[in-house]
Amino acid sequence: MPIRAVSFDCFQTLVHTNWDPVEFGLVWLLARVPDANPIDAREDFQRLLAASRSEYVRLHQQGSTEALDAFWIRLYSDWAAGYGWRGDASDLREQLSESLYGPGARCFRVYEDVLPCLEDLRRQGFRLIVLSNWDYTLEQVLEARGLRPWFDEVFASLLVGAEKPDRHLFRMAEERLGIAADQMLHVGDHPVDDYEGALRAGWHALLLDRGCARPTDHSVVSSLLEVPERLVEL
Repeated sequence: MPIRAVSFDCFQTLVHTNWDPVEFGLVWLLARVPDANPIDAREDFQRLLAASRSEYVRLHQQGSTEALDAFWIRLYSDWAAGYGWRGDASDLREQLSESLYGPGARCFRVYEDVLPCLEDLRRQGFRLIVLSNWDYTLEQVLEARGLRPWFDEVFASLLVGAEKPDRHLFRMAEERLGIAADQMLHVGDHPVDDYEGALRAGWHALLLDRGCARPTDHSVVSSLLEVPERLVEL
């Protein structure tokens, strides 16, 4: 049956990101505790992140963005308290928002081939979605970079409660759109999560490899600009 909807991964497919909560935190911490050892501080924060992972997942299931924002503020505050800081962290939310989504933010860069691809697919009448292993900030990232209006639906794995290559994430997209698996195409850069995950769910799939100048495999594209023409072959 003909393809009716095209799904995209986000990280390294739609946007490149250099966001690192540890490095952001180090800048924030050293501005308040200048004599803190950055090596020790980095390791301490990484341990805190690992130890709080289950809580972070649980908060996603509750669906409260306020609670998730508060999670980060509490995490950074507890970390800084370990270095003797007892200040007010009320400005941290604004700093995080500015760093991630502000007009001068460089954390999320949209690849040059994204908008031409989306314009072409939309012009041809395809439904478009994002299916990404991401947290509650996915909608904010897409909105901040002008991508959200292009997509009918956005699925972030932590909010859904399943990560690619789990079939549940793909099934949710089918049900939300009302489109059968064999009419769906997923495009992403990860050979297991994106490519194999989609195929196992009964979808069509294209693997994005921007480092491959001339793909010889029909399942690989080196640019999103190739996606619209590949749809003719599927």
